[in-house]
Amino acid sequence: MLLLVACLASFLLRLIGEIAHAHHLERHCQSNTRRSRAVLSSINLARQVTRKGQLAFPFYEFMAALRHLRRGFMQEF
Repeated sequence: MLLLVACLASFLLRLIGEIAHAHHLERHCQSNTRRSRAVLSSINLARQVTRKGQLAFPFYEFMAALRHLRRGFMQEF
């Protein structure tokens, strides 16, 4: 049961991280000024965004992030 809760929490953090990347919030959370590539992972960025209280995303953005993840998953196969 706890494994299921942990898996759902990780998936939700991944969705929040994808939305935060779409809003370019990683530049506010990273410690260096490198802009040529992503420095923070999606899950780490989501943890920082939720800690700072910058979480105010509408439901349709969660659905768009889910579609984005689904497209990326389907391209791997």
